[in-house]
Amino acid sequence: MRIGSKTSKTPLQWEGIKGWGLFSMKIFHFPSFNEIIAYCFLILCISCNHSFNNLSDYLSYIKTLESGLSKQRFVNGIQLTATYLPTDYLISRERPKSTQETDSLRAIYKNSLTFLLTIGPDEREDRQQDIMFQNISKYEEYAERMLTMNFEIGQYISLKTENGLYQPVLTNMENTYGLKKSRNILLVFAPNDPEDSTNLMNATSYDLVYDDALFDLGINHFAFKREDIDNIPKLNI
Repeated sequence: MRIGSKTSKTPLQWEGIKGWGLFSMKIFHFPSFNEIIAYCFLILCISCNHSFNNLSDYLSYIKTLESGLSKQRFVNGIQLTATYLPTDYLISRERPKSTQETDSLRAIYKNSLTFLLTIGPDEREDRQQDIMFQNISKYEEYAERMLTMNFEIGQYISLKTENGLYQPVLTNMENTYGLKKSRNILLVFAPNDPEDSTNLMNATSYDLVYDDALFDLGINHFAFKREDIDNIPKLNI
């Protein structure tokens, strides 16, 4: 779905995405070996405490493959990472000032699922080239890629469940100002109607599909389990 297009959305879809105007993406680099050791310790602590008191540790947990909330694929020198962003994380990024504001934000996000798709050079190969210039030989190709990733990426992405197929109602690529070699793309999925909300939110599994048309990566699947989402530790907001 193209951002800013006049494609009609149901009231429930608008409810699921209207809080995104203030949201700022800050998913940093994915963990190095030393960070993985630290994150394993975090997971051990979580098994005892079942909650976090700060956003930094919570984000570190989300980004670990062991959490089941982050999936990776390596194709043709490119690293693809899909990460599920929990409601507590989204609310915390808004910095609510009261319980009432927190509850209001929770009501906005409760009928949607949010993922972050990161496309970057394969870190295992220590590639230094900005992903936007991968296999690019002239400016026209760069401009076309930039246009597609900013405004048309949604048509190449879908979310499959046992209850149906969903297209993103919102996509947003962060502006890195040339400071990062990878790109983060926010993906929001919302149901078409109240009945469908149950089908989407109660599905037992989610297959995030990226059918690449930019980097010769083919069709890529990222499988998430509802069980892992339901077992996410609480963030004390």
